[in-house]
Amino acid sequence: MQWPWLMVPIAGPIRITTVVMGLVIFAVVYVRRRNVVAAFVTVMAWASVFEIAFEATGVLLRGWPLRNLLWIGLALLGWVALSISRGITPNPWLAVLCAAVWVIWIATGFHVNPPPLSDGGSTNFMNSAELFNEVTKTALGLAFLVGALRAVPVQH
Repeated sequence: MQWPWLMVPIAGPIRITTVVMGLVIFAVVYVRRRNVVAAFVTVMAWASVFEIAFEATGVLLRGWPLRNLLWIGLALLGWVALSISRGITPNPWLAVLCAAVWVIWIATGFHVNPPPLSDGGSTNFMNSAELFNEVTKTALGLAFLVGALRAVPVQH
């Protein structure tokens, strides 16, 4: 493990705070709604929206490959659609907070911290880049958490 990354076999590097936020969302939604599917869908929708937005911003501002966005977008949009079909949508005020911080992140250059190199070497770590990533991801996570708790369960 190299801060802030957790190396997950097969999946690769993932931020420790992402894992923690996912577990918090899952636990709170499950405890409050007693529905494991709603809890899992909420976590996946949150992570999916963040990753799609992150990739789209990188494509638009950093020239990242469009094919990555297309693949990620197509692969993850199903979770977003499933959450909407189950009445799980983000709280609008917290989503606006996320968007506002995201705009500031863009205005400051949309710097990101890539995971450590596979040979164990490190990359140039920027505290500000990590702060923007964490604040936007947390605000969006809270938006989905609050939205899931207020959702009226849809009968299927």
